[in-house]
Amino acid sequence: MREYTLADVSPDFPPNGTEMPSGFGYFELMISQFANWRLKVDGLVRNPLSLSLDEIKELPARTQVTQHNCDEGWTAIGQWTGVPLAPCPARWRS
Repeated sequence: MREYTLADVSPDFPPNGTEMPSGFGYFELMISQFANWRLKVDGLVRNPLSLSLDEIKELPARTQVTQHNCDEGWTAIGQWTGVPLAPCPARWRS
């Protein structure tokens, strides 16, 4: 995947979908600061697991500047930071 520089970041980056989801479930998560939210990894995986937001935030993150190509026909370059899906910590593998 091609990466760009901070100078390439688009001045406008439209939201994809909504910036504020509706529904009581999301509202509950928001007012609790997502304390009870979990990322569930299951299905066709060797080691199913469930991670809290705090556990995810403890993992090593990576920042990159890449281009987003939307199906609606627009493109923009943005800076993204998050936990890479691979490689995962050794404690998750058996």
